[in-house]
Order: sequence, then C-alpha cells, then structure tokens
Amino acid sequence: MSQVKGGQLDLSGINISKFATTRKPRPNVKQKFVIAGPEVVQEAKSCGFSKILFSVLSLCAILFLIFGFLNSSSSSSTYVENNSFKHLTTNLRKIIRMKCVHDSTTHCTTAYEGGEYVVNIKKCVVFDFNGIPFTDVFMDRQNNWHVPPSTDMTLVVNRACKDITATYDTEVKYLENYARKNSVGNLIKKIVWIPTKNCYTEFNLNIGKQSILQGTPANMITQKTFNNVVAFEYEVTGKVEGGISVSGKGCDVPIQIYSEKY
Repeated sequence: MSQVKGGQLDLSGINISKFATTRKPRPNVKQKFVIAGPEVVQEAKSCGFSKILFSVLSLCAILFLIFGFLNSSSSSSTYVENNSFKHLTTNLRKIIRMKCVHDSTTHCTTAYEGGEYVVNIKKCVVFDFNGIPFTDVFMDRQNNWHVPPSTDMTLVVNRACKDITATYDTEVKYLENYARKNSVGNLIKKIVWIPTKNCYTEFNLNIGKQSILQGTPANMITQKTFNNVVAFEYEVTGKVEGGISVSGKGCDVPIQIYSEKY
C-alpha cells in the first residue's frame, strides 16, 4: 500500500504491471500496430489542376461551336446556289430562230423537238400552217401564229412568202383541237374550206352520199378572214362519215379542204 513519507509518494507496495493492458491480437490474423499520421490534403495542387482542365474544356467547346457554325453556313450556301442553277436550266424559256427557204411553199426547220412554232406572216397570203387552216391556229396580240410542232421538226406554210419569219418556242400556246388536211378518224366534227381566191358566191358541200349544203349563199356560211383570205366553216352536229367534197358557183379556182375527225 502506498504511503507518503517525507512529502513523497511511496509506490513500492503497488504492482503497476497490473494496470497495463495488452492488445490481444485477432485470431489467425497477422497484424502490425501502425500509428497513422494525419492525412495531408494537397488542396492547392488539386485546385490548380481543376482550373487548367476547365479552361481546356471551355476552349474546345468554343472551337467546336465555331467550326460547326462555319460548316453549316458553307453547306447552306452551296445548297441554295445549286437549287437556283437547276431551276434556271429546267424552266428557262427558249426562243430560237428557224431557218426558212421559199419555193411554192415556205419551209422552216429547227433542231429542237417539242415546243411550238411561232410564225409572223406580216401581209403574206397564207392558207395553212403544217396543213392546219389559219382558222384553227392561235394568234396572239402581236399577230403571231402559234403552230403545234411536227415530228420531223419542219414548218410548212402555204403559200410561200419571203416576209415570213418563224421561231421555235419552248412555251406552248397552240390549240390542241384543230382541223387539218388528211385528218385521221372516222366521224367528222368540223369542215373548213378556203378558196385560193375569194370569188365564190355559193357552195355545195357533200359528205359521202349526203348533200349537206346545196346552192347555199356564201354570206350565210360562217366565215373567218385574215389578209384578204376567206375561210368557210361548217360544224357537224350529227354522226356522219365519208368523203368530203366542196364546189360552188361564181368562179372556178382550187378550194383547200380541211376536216377535224374523231
């Protein structure tokens, strides 16, 4: 037992080893007793690296946006330009002068298919264009005649006249239904005849064995006139077929005959 002698604590009777505790190891585990030091956090270094990484990523994002904008602008410009070019080449109207020669008729030729032939005859005496009477050819305000195209790309104007000019035009205005010489079909829809000289006073019209007009005064028949050329028309109301013949009184000149059939 401890006693105080002379102001000092006497511990000679106490076994200090009893109070010491010994850490018992866990069974089957080899362990070393290590005292870990305080964790050192390199805050300043990590913070600096984060700032650098953020700057690099921001720069990459800006460059990506700039490149994308330039690329899209370039693509858009090219696309619009190509569309405009195609639009002009496909829809651009063409008017090309035809080459004409004159003998008993005026022959004009072109190297282009389709479209139509636009003809100005001025004061020429003309009966038909490619076998179509002038009555069935569309004429515009400038007195230009719009003739359907032919398979051989040739325009024949009856009669010949050196003042005739013709062009090939890609814009179409011609009439789709018309009478013509040697028309194809059985039933007759309309008959047009043009005397080479306006001197008949009455007409006879026969279709097959049927007498349609007999001694009919010329002024009672539908007429159309251009440049002193007079054309006569007869619309067939019923179903009739057969050969067509026209004769008359007053003179004896050739008569051009045309018909529309179906």
